[in-house]
Amino acid sequence: MSVVSGFWTDAGHLFEVAAAASTGGAEPCDLAIVIQPGGAIRMLDASGWRLSALAAHAGADTAYRVTRQPGRVRVEGTSGARSCLLETALPSLRAPLPPPRIFTPGPALVPVPTAAVGLPRPRL
Repeated sequence: MSVVSGFWTDAGHLFEVAAAASTGGAEPCDLAIVIQPGGAIRMLDASGWRLSALAAHAGADTAYRVTRQPGRVRVEGTSGARSCLLETALPSLRAPLPPPRIFTPGPALVPVPTAAVGLPRPRL
């Protein structure tokens, strides 16, 4: 049972770090973290690879793929028959919009009292 919880715990930690880096303005990335049978940990460029193929190529027991793009973070993991996918959309990091402009009308309009509606206009 501890292997499963370790797998999930590691995926959760990777996800938290990737999300924090994204909100901090870090560059987009697509990387893999592979854990080999002896416990060696390697980080590899994951571009163009399926996670399972990358894990097999590296001879890894466990592999995680961290994809960070503007507005999105995704962590997928595999370890034997176990797999996980954590994904979220992040708030936009663009600058806030300026406040709306307030336009003032041209010459001031004089309101007409409601009691005067329907009465003939006075002659000037």
